[in-house]
Amino acid sequence: MRVVPKPDKSVPVLEADGRTMSQAWDEFFAYLGSLNLPAFSKTAPTNGQVPIFNSTTQLYTPGTN
Repeated sequence: MRVVPKPDKSVPVLEADGRTMSQAWDEFFAYLGSLNLPAFSKTAPTNGQVPIFNSTTQLYTPGTN
């Protein structure tokens, strides 16, 4: 698998038209998507909670450790 480096912060995310993503960022986000990283649940954490991986749902959910 080819590693795609994060574009330099001087590279704008959007092209001059304001609607099209720049090629560098598009390739980087596609690379991140290909990694199949576990996602976070949509449940908002409360103070003191940490992300805990749930192997049943394959998501990180808020919990106490």
